[in-house]
Amino acid sequence: MLCALLALVHAAAAGPKIPATANIGLGPTVAVVWVPSDPGPTPVSLGLSLAVEGWLSKKTLRSRAVMRRVPKAYKDTVRGMDDLHVVPFPAGLLPDQIHGLPLNAEASGAATRGLGWTPITLFLHHDARPGHQILGVSPRLGWVRRAPVGPAADPVDHAFLGVDLSFDRQSPMAKPWGTSLGGQVSPGWLIADDGDRLRAAGAVWTSAWLRVQLRREIEVEP
Repeated sequence: MLCALLALVHAAAAGPKIPATANIGLGPTVAVVWVPSDPGPTPVSLGLSLAVEGWLSKKTLRSRAVMRRVPKAYKDTVRGMDDLHVVPFPAGLLPDQIHGLPLNAEASGAATRGLGWTPITLFLHHDARPGHQILGVSPRLGWVRRAPVGPAADPVDHAFLGVDLSFDRQSPMAKPWGTSLGGQVSPGWLIADDGDRLRAAGAVWTSAWLRVQLRREIEVEP
């Protein structure tokens, strides 16, 4: 499958312009980074969820402009695709989650802020009709700052490494708008510099989002 995708990307780059859809989604997210070893309530934060991708339809994938440049060994694989979602390289460097507004700092005794990335996603399930329903798995990378409430308390910065399981349901509205409702759960590790060594604690990063999406028809440059 990976070889087929690489061949398809090469075909799109080597041939004439082909139609595609640019899909940009932005909206609020509620995030929790739960550390089972910490007592007391878990801090909850409000933030933003971002998604940027390019989308090739089944019609485009089966077009002569694409198929004549796909190696013969991968033509059946490409014909079997409902569509193809691609995150352009510059957009892949942007965080998909930014959360920094604490919702229960006083009750939990701490505030959590963070940035999260999912550099690549493998679709476990994808239904393209009527809207896109996607179940995916990916690595989750992140930065998390945990700040205890109190004037004498110092915040602690952590790196987060985990495995992300996400569900996203995209629904069309009046063109060119749409919505995306979903969530993710990422078991992993919070890693902090403890002076002369690294300290790791098990954690679960969870969030839910509602994004408004802007879809624009474009042509992929050769």
